[in-house]
Amino acid sequence: MLPLNDQPIPIRIDEHGVARVGGTRIPLETIVAAFRRGASPEEIVHAYSALKLSDVYKAISFIIDHPGEIAEYMKAVDADRATSLKLVEEHGDLYYLRDKLLALQRESS
Repeated sequence: MLPLNDQPIPIRIDEHGVARVGGTRIPLETIVAAFRRGASPEEIVHAYSALKLSDVYKAISFIIDHPGEIAEYMKAVDADRATSLKLVEEHGDLYYLRDKLLALQRESS
C-alpha cells in the first residue's frame, strides 16, 4: 500500500516576510520567475543546487494551484523592490557617503 499522507509544502516565511523554499535561503520569487521562463524543475535545481528536486516540484505545484495568492505575493515583492530602488536612488552613492563619514570621523579624532 502506498503511504499517501499529505506532504507539507516546502515554503516558509522568514522573519522579514520573505517566502523561502525548503530549508534554503532561496526566495519563492526565484522559483516563480524560473518557472514562468519555462525552466523545468531539474533546470531550476541545477541552477540552485541548494534546492531539493522534490521541494521544487512541490513549490511549482503550489504556484500552479494558487495563482491568485502568487500574483499578490509577486506584486508585494515588486513593490518592495521598487521601494528599495527608490531609497538607493534618493541617497545616491552609499559608498561615497560611507567614505565621507569615515573621513569626517578621522578629522574629528
